[in-house]
Amino acid sequence: MPKIHSLDSYAKGNPPFSDEKKSEATQVTFPDLHGNALAALYRLEAEGILELTSDQRQRLAAIYFESENTTPDALTEFEKILDNVIVHPDRYKCVRFIGDVLGDRGKNDILTLLVLKKLKDSKVNTTIVFSNHDLEIITWRLSKQVTDPNCKSLLAAPTVAQRKSQRRSLDNLITFIEKEANQEFYPSIYHLIDEVYKPMLKIIDYTVKDRETCPLITLYTHAPAGLELLESLARRYHISYYPTTPEKLIDIIDQINANFAHEVLHEPDKFADELARELKDFRGTPEDASIDPRQNPFVYAAWNRSEKYLRSSLNPLYEIENIHGHMGYNDSPWEKITHKRVNFKNLDYKNDLGRSSPDEDKTYPFGSDSDHLRHHWDGYPPVPTLRNFTSSSRFFSPPNQSFSEIKKSLLAPYLEDPQFKKKVTEEIKNISMNEARNLSSAYALVTGRLMTFEEARKLTPAQKGAIDSVLNTKHDEPFIPGGLPATTEKILQIKENLKIVEDLQAKQKPSNRK
Repeated sequence: MPKIHSLDSYAKGNPPFSDEKKSEATQVTFPDLHGNALAALYRLEAEGILELTSDQRQRLAAIYFESENTTPDALTEFEKILDNVIVHPDRYKCVRFIGDVLGDRGKNDILTLLVLKKLKDSKVNTTIVFSNHDLEIITWRLSKQVTDPNCKSLLAAPTVAQRKSQRRSLDNLITFIEKEANQEFYPSIYHLIDEVYKPMLKIIDYTVKDRETCPLITLYTHAPAGLELLESLARRYHISYYPTTPEKLIDIIDQINANFAHEVLHEPDKFADELARELKDFRGTPEDASIDPRQNPFVYAAWNRSEKYLRSSLNPLYEIENIHGHMGYNDSPWEKITHKRVNFKNLDYKNDLGRSSPDEDKTYPFGSDSDHLRHHWDGYPPVPTLRNFTSSSRFFSPPNQSFSEIKKSLLAPYLEDPQFKKKVTEEIKNISMNEARNLSSAYALVTGRLMTFEEARKLTPAQKGAIDSVLNTKHDEPFIPGGLPATTEKILQIKENLKIVEDLQAKQKPSNRK
């Protein structure tokens, strides 16, 4: 019988236990936190980052349980207890929260902010991935910074008004701070948000693992997302988007996060305007509706529950896996969207620890129990940054694979379906190496080299159309490798489109006669 992770047991002073992990891991990623400060303490202690006594657990839990109507004295005591908690800052090189740290179903965000302050003061390298529930406290804080009344009104309102209880931890913070006797706490709450929480935020994070064939790049987002999000954010921040090598891909991510951090920390008016525009478009639409990342990249990163725009890489110079949260509710259709994609891993699946609603509080005062922490360990063994690799590295050269092997690796995520596999396998057998070389996008996927502008200018409209159809995406620059066609019908067009390009290029070949 599996052990049960229980915050009720934790509140009685019992220590947590950790799921089995690889001891050499240097990073840990926590799933959706549900705005539960006690769950944060449990997870941090289970991973050996914090070390609490039985008395500390009991008292912190008691303060948390009463924090819907917290008092200044209770907050002061909570912070003093945390001051005496032992921290092991070198346990992991990075502690990552996949999102929903604040603005969720928990008791009070002030307590979670104090936990984050403890991590910051103890020099624990902490990252929080931008998410839909965190968006609630971000927009509320921005509503206090902007002067435009329309923008202020849009940002202050709950994103999903009919389900206001789902941001209870923020509402309890607001209730506390708006009491006349507590208004002196405004500056300290703002300080916790602006100086502790916001610097931990990233729109997307990544790790790199060295392997013999090609590096594995793991992308971390809150909602399921892939290269379509990177491309949209690169366009927003005017970053050149040509992820043809591992080095270029991670450089794009670093530039996006640098721009995002600058906007969050130093350009509140600009950030507020963008979020207000996107939220105005989003509010009133079904939660499982498709969000266009090209139009609303921030809402997409936080809220996406559709596979319509999901795009993975076809570049054989690196492999991408996607770690995300957000898709809870266990057996709902939302869960199944990414389960069928072998390169996506959902940390929020059956992530029940600390999840609660007002009704559940009658049974679970601290949130639900769970049979698994849903933690993700990464960073083993530690690898050098890709920026230290030279252009002669094997990662920047075509892999030592035959073209048939490359074709199979590109289609691997889609070959899990037996019927789909039969159709596609029969079709790709007939695509020759010569045909593939005549298509610039296929050549880029195999060699990692994009067409030059001179080569691109020589393509006819028909050739461009064939290339774009193969990639199944529209770009301002149509020669950027895109996602694998998402339907059988699209894949079955590959041979026909390759033939079109081959015929057209054959006609353009100069004559050998003098």
